[in-house]
Amino acid sequence: SPDAGVTKLVIEAVGGGGGSSNTGGSKGVTGAAGGGYARVSLAVTSATVINIQIGTAGAAGVGSEGVGQDGGATTVTYVSGGSSFTPAISANGGEKGTIASGVQPTTDGGTATGPTGGLYIQGERGAAWCANDSNQWGGGSMLGTGGRPLSTGDPRAQLGTGYGAGASGGNEGTGEGDPGTQGVVIIYEYK
Repeated sequence: SPDAGVTKLVIEAVGGGGGSSNTGGSKGVTGAAGGGYARVSLAVTSATVINIQIGTAGAAGVGSEGVGQDGGATTVTYVSGGSSFTPAISANGGEKGTIASGVQPTTDGGTATGPTGGLYIQGERGAAWCANDSNQWGGGSMLGTGGRPLSTGDPRAQLGTGYGAGASGGNEGTGEGDPGTQGVVIIYEYK
């Protein structure tokens, strides 16, 4: 619940970043995608109760052909008291990195939705793999930077930084991908 005397909340929410996959041989891996972003202003009272769920980081793919996991959704929902708001604020997680031969599509960043008047920005896509490189950059979010390969052709997956960042893909045989970074909710109170 807000502190006494608070009449407005500004809420920022970011979904979890996707985890990257790992492969070996001639296949390639896309970067995992970043989480969506929402910024919403809400009229509230000190009696307003909300529920917050933080989006989890997408898990890393482990071993040869190990597939990562999508990032989790970050949600803020009205529970009771004060002014209600619908729909819930939702910042979805970024997609996991994928494994395939040849050129393949990018992975999609998480979307975001919520009450009318909010700011909703999709997370950055993970970069597509192509035949002249071994792995690709992870997608960022509004509060995080996607994982970047150490150099062109470097097979090791890399972590992103901040919140809601996707990891870069891995192509080191029996190695592993990297996890994304978790989501976050930041709340500003105004009297």
